[in-house]
Amino acid sequence: MRWERLILSSGDQSVTIRFHSRLTVVVGVGPLEREGITSEVLGALRGPRPGTNLELVTDRGAHLAVLRPGFGMGDRVIDTATGDDVTERHRTPDGRLDLLAPLGLDQAAARRLVHFGTLDVLAPAEEMRLVGGLSSLPQVKLWKSADRLVAARADLEAVAAEVGASVGDTAVMDAVETTHRELERATDRLEYVRHHGIFTGLACGLAGIPAVVLNRWSALPFAVLAGAFLAVAVVFRRRLEEAKVAEAEALNAAGARDYGGFLQQRVAVLLGTEEHKRRRVSEAVTEHRRAQAAWTRLVGDVDLDWAVSHRRAVTAAAAENGDEQALALIEDLRRSRPADARQLADLVLRRVERVAAVGPQGETLPLILDEPFEGLDGPGTRWMLELLTRIAGHPQLVLLTENRDIAAWAELEQLAGHLSVVAPLPDRRPVPVPARS
Repeated sequence: MRWERLILSSGDQSVTIRFHSRLTVVVGVGPLEREGITSEVLGALRGPRPGTNLELVTDRGAHLAVLRPGFGMGDRVIDTATGDDVTERHRTPDGRLDLLAPLGLDQAAARRLVHFGTLDVLAPAEEMRLVGGLSSLPQVKLWKSADRLVAARADLEAVAAEVGASVGDTAVMDAVETTHRELERATDRLEYVRHHGIFTGLACGLAGIPAVVLNRWSALPFAVLAGAFLAVAVVFRRRLEEAKVAEAEALNAAGARDYGGFLQQRVAVLLGTEEHKRRRVSEAVTEHRRAQAAWTRLVGDVDLDWAVSHRRAVTAAAAENGDEQALALIEDLRRSRPADARQLADLVLRRVERVAAVGPQGETLPLILDEPFEGLDGPGTRWMLELLTRIAGHPQLVLLTENRDIAAWAELEQLAGHLSVVAPLPDRRPVPVPARS
């Protein structure tokens, strides 16, 4: 599909946008105007959009005019090559005139597909399952938790370096201490159960002897109690063995054969430091553990580094879903977004592939590029513009911008016939002619 002409009417006034078959650059338009052009085109295709007429050519060569005059006059589709009214071919079962329905697109899906803007740069499609999950969380709370864990990790790295260790060393130390404490608790529990279990089991056994002599059925409760205490002792014994295995694995990671050897290693590291440094190490390890626990409770098993690297994507996705916190953050992300022309080119080419074959019959849809080059430097912008001129036509491209440098480039390219430029009409005022002396 290629758009040829969009006519917007309101009362006695009308605005016409003629589209180039390859690339149309609409210059001098701000965010509201860019949003309006996108909405008008999609509204003309799907309706209802009174006062909007769109002329287009389908991939099968049909020249159509979609007319939506409003005022109760009825929407129509005319084959401009033959003059035939082909409205009924494009009506949906519920009576609407919709050229997107046969492609399997509603208004929202069509917009996500044919409109490529800043949010699409911030939120690429890969790994959107995790992005979507994180975007559903309260954004301020999410990133406060992430920032806390990042700060805790940095502090831990700093204090570890001060004592000649590494974060890995402190993490291993923490793991050994944790598993050793669990082993001690398991040992204490087993000793408690074993002591009371043996005493109680022995008491039940002695009490069961007279019961067996007098009435064997009366001995059954004593036997059940003795068996229950034995089973509990077995369970706690198994937990003790598991704790021993866990400690052995942690000690092996620390390079120590037993806990005593580990303590010697740890003392060798820590005794050579001042008291306040040892206290800082302990505090940093504790804060890191708490920050990690808070992050895990909030997001589950999502890796912090992955989440931070996809922070823009998550915030952009939340903003698209109407999250007020994300909408407040998105402007900062736009201003701080690092420009990467090659990454942007990859995203654009992926979207080009998606619009190149839509619906059961593989219809091609135009692609609207809504100021996608924000943040790029001069060479990066020129490189992207050259890329657009090479791929334009397959599909048809519409670039909306208020960037003056892009407008100047487009004016030169228009002379070669590679594209067309659409610009707002200047405010023409009469120029006074100086009187002759």
